[in-house]
Amino acid sequence: MKTSPLLEDVAEAIRLQRRALDMLESQIDERFERAVDVLSNAPSIIASGVGKSGFVAQKFAASLMSLGFPARFMHSTDALHGDIGLVRPLSVLVLFSKSGQTTELLNLIEIVRREGVVIVSITSMQPSPISERADVALAAPIVREYDRANLLPTASTTSALVMADLLLMSLAHRMPDSVDVLTRTHPNGTIGSLLTRTVAQCMHSGSSVPVVSVDESIEGAIHALDSHALGIACVVDEGNILRGILTDGDVRRLVERGVDLASGPITSVMTTQPTVIAPSATLHEALLVMESGQRQIGVLPVVDGQTLVGVIRLHDVVRAQIAGTDVR
Repeated sequence: MKTSPLLEDVAEAIRLQRRALDMLESQIDERFERAVDVLSNAPSIIASGVGKSGFVAQKFAASLMSLGFPARFMHSTDALHGDIGLVRPLSVLVLFSKSGQTTELLNLIEIVRREGVVIVSITSMQPSPISERADVALAAPIVREYDRANLLPTASTTSALVMADLLLMSLAHRMPDSVDVLTRTHPNGTIGSLLTRTVAQCMHSGSSVPVVSVDESIEGAIHALDSHALGIACVVDEGNILRGILTDGDVRRLVERGVDLASGPITSVMTTQPTVIAPSATLHEALLVMESGQRQIGVLPVVDGQTLVGVIRLHDVVRAQIAGTDVR
């Protein structure tokens, strides 16, 4: 099949970025660890860059703030017209530059040096005037930009953003309370939905839960699966204690094995120790449980102690994130 020039260009761009990421991986060494040390202990963090690198710097500063770090973005030009007041002794200045020779950033370095500022640079080109003046010089190398003229800021901004996100991840991993901080700083939006909403708020409960008795037949359990269309049938005893489950996937595997689905007790084929979640768990915790096993789980029984109180699907979590309303 003949490939169009457009698709060939896109494929080449992806290959270029893949090579750049391989190069970036080779740059993660003791300098990266020192940068994380410096940032984690900084009384204040200021990120700066010019042009498209400036947008990466803005995103880095905003993400740091969401983790509770005293971070701000400072435009290098505005710094010379009053914003330099943000700089304090021992502040960390993180500079983003593809070339490593951006004039505005070089001028900024000369000014903040008088304040005893620690400078971390992230550049594609090394050595460079900026990296040579930095206390910690990190490289975000590229092969070239994606376009044929090698001019559009594409590969360089992507690599710089990846380096910034790696720093952010490393800082979050050092925080024992990062989830609590994110809960406080993201009351709305996707992160807020995952961290502040509970399984009980989004689960299917009451008559909408597909429940069958431990005395039920396989055929009866399959009927419950079909009539509720939630991908699961929960097997309970007289006290509504969860004893097992049957899922759509279980039925497919039973058919493949040639099991007679028209007869036999559900107890002979059900999963007797299913993965469950508590109603008080957050949607984030439920998502981690669904994705933590060797095989991803699409639906979970919700139990209070051992008592079945509902079921929650991956689809429910996603809908809650999008809609911001209870899903039942």
